[in-house]
Amino acid sequence: MTTDVYREVLAIFYPAFFVSSLLIQAILVYFIIFHSPKSLETMKVFLVNTSVFHVILIFVSCASQFRMISTSVPIELRSYGPCKYFEAWMGYSLYQMLQTSAFMSGMSILVTFFFKYEVVRCIKLPRCRIIIIVIGFHIPIFVSLLMEIIMVVTQALPDDVREKYRLINSNVQEYSVIGSLSLKTLPSIINFALISGAVAFAPFISFFFRNKILTRINSKLNHHSQQRKTLIRVFVKGLTIQAFLPLIFYVPIFGLYIYCILTHFEVLFQQYFMTVVPSLPALFDPLITLYFVTPYRRRLKIWMRIEKESKVMPVITSQIN
Repeated sequence: MTTDVYREVLAIFYPAFFVSSLLIQAILVYFIIFHSPKSLETMKVFLVNTSVFHVILIFVSCASQFRMISTSVPIELRSYGPCKYFEAWMGYSLYQMLQTSAFMSGMSILVTFFFKYEVVRCIKLPRCRIIIIVIGFHIPIFVSLLMEIIMVVTQALPDDVREKYRLINSNVQEYSVIGSLSLKTLPSIINFALISGAVAFAPFISFFFRNKILTRINSKLNHHSQQRKTLIRVFVKGLTIQAFLPLIFYVPIFGLYIYCILTHFEVLFQQYFMTVVPSLPALFDPLITLYFVTPYRRRLKIWMRIEKESKVMPVITSQIN
C-alpha cells in the first residue's frame, strides 16, 4: 500500500479508535465506581489507575499520530495529528508521555496481580506497606520517566535544536518533524532496556502470580467458599489475558521495527503503526475487565436486557477483601 492509502485508512481509524476507546473506558470507570461490591474495594484503585493511563494513551496517540521513519539515521519522528502545530519539543515530549502511559498501564496489571495474591492468602496489609509495595513496583517507571525528562531537556529543549525544528516546520501542512530517535545516549539506552524488559518479562511475572493464586485457592487448606473461588479464577483469567496483550501486540511490530533499522528496508505499516499498536490495549483491556469481573458482566447483561436484575446473585462482601 502507498503512503496515501495508509493516511486514508488512519484518517478513519483514529477517530473511530478515539470515540470507541473513550466510550468503553467511560463505561468501565462508571462500573468500577458505582457497581463494584465491597469485595472489589481493594482492586478499585488499581482498576481506575489502569483506565486513567489508558485514557492518556488514547489522547496522546490520536492527537499526535506519530510516524517513525526507521530507514533514516537517526530515526525521524513525525506527527500527523493536531499536535503537528505544536512546537517540536512539545511533540517529542508527548511521544515520551505515550511510552510512559503504556508502561504505567501495564505495570498496574502486575500490581493488581500481586495484591490479588495477598488477598487470596487472607493477608490484610497495613496502608503504609501497601504504599511501599506500590512504589517498589513503580521504581522502573520512575527511572524511565527520569530518563525521558533528561532526553527532552538535552535533545529537544536546547535553543539550537528548537531553532532547527522551527525552520524545518516553518510551513506545516501534512506533518511536522518533532525529533529524532537513536540509542547513542545513556538515557535512551536505559529507557529502551526498561521498556523492552517490561514487555518481555511482565507477562511471565504475571503468570507466576497466576499460578500462585490458583494453587492457593485449590489447596485443601483454603477455606474460601466455592463461589469465591470461582470469582477469583475468572478474575485471574482476565488479568492473565490483559498481561499477555502487550506481548502479543508489541513483539511482532517491534521485531519488524528492528528488521527495518538493520536492513534500512522501508515498511510503511511499521512506520505508521509502530505507535498505534501499543495503544490498542486501551480498547481491549476494558472489554476484558467488563467480561471477566463477574459483577460488571452481570450488570452489563442487565443493561442489555439479557438478564433480569432479580437473577443477579449477591456477592459475598468478604470474598476478595
